[in-house]
Amino acid sequence: MEIISATQFARSINEYLDLVESGKTIVIKRKNGKMYTLVLYQENKDAGNNKIASIRL
Repeated sequence: MEIISATQFARSINEYLDLVESGKTIVIKRKNGKMYTLVLYQENKDAGNNKIASIRL
């Protein structure tokens, strides 16, 4: 598992929040009891939600 600094973590979260504010949505998935994956979706009326990015925390 990659270890990241608090600054890197905060930067990643801020980038996601900026994208959420632009109209995209995030789903947070819990894995292995401790691992979280933030998955960024962009709504697509024709094909449902499309995964466009993800980061693991």
